[in-house]
Amino acid sequence: MKIILSPHHSSAVWSKLLFVSFIALLLIIFNPISSTKKETLAELSRTPTRTSPPEVSAFDPSLSRVQGQLFKNDSAFTGTLTKRTIDGYLIQSEEYVRGQRHGTFQKWFANGQLKEEREYSFNQKTGTHRGWHKNGKTRFQSYFKKGLSEGVSKTWYSTGQLGELRSYRAGRESGPQKAWSPNGVLITNYYVKEGRRYGTLGLKPCFTIRNDEKLDRRDR
Repeated sequence: MKIILSPHHSSAVWSKLLFVSFIALLLIIFNPISSTKKETLAELSRTPTRTSPPEVSAFDPSLSRVQGQLFKNDSAFTGTLTKRTIDGYLIQSEEYVRGQRHGTFQKWFANGQLKEEREYSFNQKTGTHRGWHKNGKTRFQSYFKKGLSEGVSKTWYSTGQLGELRSYRAGRESGPQKAWSPNGVLITNYYVKEGRRYGTLGLKPCFTIRNDEKLDRRDR
């Protein structure tokens, strides 16, 4: 007996066969990926988590310095060295790698306001160094490259009056060099070119400067 399918039934059969084939193809394609994902997750779960560098008090008796390198228990120190007030407030933080200053150095006033921020690269000053007065006004801003002053360095009095403007190239004075009194009187004005100075090196000030207004050479 010969069975003849109508065009409608034939189309339905082919549709079912195509659907089954499509499902089988999806299972073949995606099963290995799912397995790979599971293996990857398993590997990640076995990967140890990285721990943060330790924070150590600058007054820790196990610390020592030898030729500019910081040691803790005879091992070159890697971590963060801190200073805190009696109440536990952080007032200084500096990062070390293998016994050398490397990373950010910060100091705060007792009220928590930032006082200084500097960058180091294996004991050498680098990048922009900044400082602030207690009233929040900028105290100094300098730039360093490989441990040497580079470009323009400035210092300010707590009033906001510019105190000094110094220009450097590879750690040496190069370009305009100026200084002002707290009330804005220009007291130093000279220019350095090829190691030679031109202009007024300094005038004796006829005014009194309070201790907290004196400009510290370490600020540049």
